[in-house]
Amino acid sequence: MSGTTLVPMRAIFERLGATVEWNQAQRTVKAEKNNTTIQLTIGSTTAVKNGQNVKLDMPAQVKNNYTMVPLRFISESLGAKVHWNSKTSTITITTS
Repeated sequence: MSGTTLVPMRAIFERLGATVEWNQAQRTVKAEKNNTTIQLTIGSTTAVKNGQNVKLDMPAQVKNNYTMVPLRFISESLGAKVHWNSKTSTITITTS
């Protein structure tokens, strides 16, 4: 494992103020906030941000019927800052 933290899709997008759409047929998630659009496909290590391909360390996945997405990529793409504290094993996300 690469050290990537996966979080439930809808929870992180909505918490960061993004709208989110799930396409079951294509197994893709699309989120929009302000002028940013992100799209991820389950199992793919390539995401799309504003029309540009972005390589992911770990793909979006379905675990226990939840769509899980990479926390850092999602948060930073939507303008938040992510800090990992290895001493306490906690993640802090801050937005402006």
